[in-house]
Amino acid sequence: MSNAIKGAFAHDGKLFLRRESGIYTVQDNGKEPRDWTSEQFSDANEGLEGFQAFYFDEVHEMVNITNIHGQDRQDLTDAIMVMVLEGLLPAFDELRSIRLYKDKPLPILNRKKHYENFARVLWHSYKDLWPKIAGLLGYNIGFVFQGGANFNQGLDAFVAQNQSQLLLDVREFLNRQRITWQQDLATFRNDFLEHRNAEVAATVSRFYDPKWADVVFIAVWRTIAELLSTFLESRFMPNVSITRAEQQLVPGHLRMWQMFLCDPVERQTFTKIIL
Repeated sequence: MSNAIKGAFAHDGKLFLRRESGIYTVQDNGKEPRDWTSEQFSDANEGLEGFQAFYFDEVHEMVNITNIHGQDRQDLTDAIMVMVLEGLLPAFDELRSIRLYKDKPLPILNRKKHYENFARVLWHSYKDLWPKIAGLLGYNIGFVFQGGANFNQGLDAFVAQNQSQLLLDVREFLNRQRITWQQDLATFRNDFLEHRNAEVAATVSRFYDPKWADVVFIAVWRTIAELLSTFLESRFMPNVSITRAEQQLVPGHLRMWQMFLCDPVERQTFTKIIL
């Protein structure tokens, strides 16, 4: 099987290469490039192809056509990769263990550990790391993690201020995510794993299920990808936008979006938010 390079990006002094067999890091050790230190960062696993294609290739293309430049662009790129490398990929590693041991005998504490680690790091990706990226694009999404009336008031204010420049119907999208998976993940991580709420403890068996873990991992990375793409598009150059990509524009190359030239759009200036 060919192991050709399918994408590359630099982060934290390392070069990351996406190959068919997985992701590899290459680091300059002062020698000739052919002798640089190379390590496999993650392997190619079922269910990770679309994730890798977006976060290791496509998103960098979109960042590069924004009107964000210099150190601000570097800060944005670094924040995206921190979320991926310290949040989403470690969550996937736990998901891989859940899949591996689902039909094998394993002490119950060891089996539960993978689900609990998975929930903690996945929530960290969404609750802590993703809002920092949104802030660097000028969007404060802290209301997403608040309850009841505070969420609704925050959403109303966000829509009133930002919806006119966004392709995505943010109100419908965020409400749908909140109902379909976000409340469950927050309940498991916050109310049970962190605070051991006795009433919640009686209902958490449904979270120790490989099917739930698969569904919520896809939901989180796709939710972030949809919002990140929309926020990035609002910072594009005036005559460029995105539309849904066909299934495969190029054989073997997965994409969520294709870019196109459009009539000039008035883009609002923005102020980044440091969280």
